[in-house]
Amino acid sequence: IDFWEVDNKKFINDKAIETTIIEIIFEFFELYPNVLLHYVCDSMDNKQSFRTKLFDNWYNKSINEGFSKLDINYEIPNETINYKLEFIFKSEFYNTNEVGEKTIAQLDEFSSYK
Repeated sequence: IDFWEVDNKKFINDKAIETTIIEIIFEFFELYPNVLLHYVCDSMDNKQSFRTKLFDNWYNKSINEGFSKLDINYEIPNETINYKLEFIFKSEFYNTNEVGEKTIAQLDEFSSYK
């Protein structure tokens, strides 16, 4: 799922954007209840922290009972790369600690190939 602005035009305080994105995500989970949704806030313009905060606010305001959200900050040693990984999933299918541990283990393995 990808969301972006049309022609880089900002829509200030348009409540419909928040509502629409939340509905799309929850409809996605209705179709695929056991998926683990990983989302990335674009960093091309260095505004990923703003996007993350906005998305977190939307998640916190939504009716998300039965869901878990996991945020992982992953830094590769001796590099300036800091990955912000975020996941949403239904709590009945996944354990938050297990998802975090397996994700970090996989990232450690991938970063060791460099």
